[in-house]
Amino acid sequence: MLELSTDQRNLLSMCLVGLVDEYGPGDLDALIFRDPLGRFGVGPGPQAPAGCEPVVTRAMVDRLMVTHVFVPQDFQSPAQLASFVETLCQAVRLP
Repeated sequence: MLELSTDQRNLLSMCLVGLVDEYGPGDLDALIFRDPLGRFGVGPGPQAPAGCEPVVTRAMVDRLMVTHVFVPQDFQSPAQLASFVETLCQAVRLP
């Protein structure tokens, strides 16, 4: 499970919306990454920028959305977005 502070969850939420808005379902390698200071960012993938660790790819986000019955429009609702971020945090395993 990915353990995050409230601020980190908020940033992850914004990055998640950015990932889904900026990269379509065909951009499977696009990803959200975390830098050494714990900040999140979005990139085209397949690798994270130097010194950063990949958190989740667009492919994994799509799989979680299908499995847990979310659609991109759900991310317009703060409650739905928070629910998906919780689902994402439970699914992500980082060293």
